[in-house]
Amino acid sequence: MADDDYRADQDSFIDDLKRVWCAVGGPSYAQLEYLSAQVLRRRRSEGVEFVSLAPSTTSEILSGRRKLALKWPWVLTFLTVLRVAAQRGGIDAAVVGTIDEWKRKHEAVLAAGQAPLRQFSEIMEVVAVAQAHGVPLQGSKKAPVFPGPFVSIESASRSA
Repeated sequence: MADDDYRADQDSFIDDLKRVWCAVGGPSYAQLEYLSAQVLRRRRSEGVEFVSLAPSTTSEILSGRRKLALKWPWVLTFLTVLRVAAQRGGIDAAVVGTIDEWKRKHEAVLAAGQAPLRQFSEIMEVVAVAQAHGVPLQGSKKAPVFPGPFVSIESASRSA
C-alpha cells in the first residue's frame, strides 16, 4: 500500500514537472542539455550542485520510465533551466514556481518512498530480537522448545 502511495506521489511530481516544462514552451531535450551546460558554467561558484541534463535521462524521467526517486540536483537543474528558457522565450519565469515549493514537494515524495523502508527496517529489528531469543520464524524447520510437559488441545479436551 505504501509503495503504491509512493509511486502515485512520484508520478504526480513528474506530471507537475511536465506541466511546467510545457508551460515554458517545451524546450527540446537537446536545448535543455545546452542550457544546463550554461548554468553549470555560470553557477559553479555559487556552491549549488547542478548537473548536466542528458537528453536520455530527461526523456526517461518525463516519460515516467525511470522509477527511481529523482535526485534533487537533477530537479534543481531542470527547474533552473526551465526558468532560463522561460525568460528567453518572453514567458514569466514564475510559471515554473519557486525552488522552495519544489524542494518541499520533492522532500514529500522522498518521505513517501522512505515509509516502506522504515517499515521493513522495523520488521527486521523484530526478527533480529526474536532470533536472539531463540524464537523460530515462520517456515523455520526448527520446532519451538517449551520447557515442561506439553499438553495438546486434543488430549486436554479428552480428559475433561
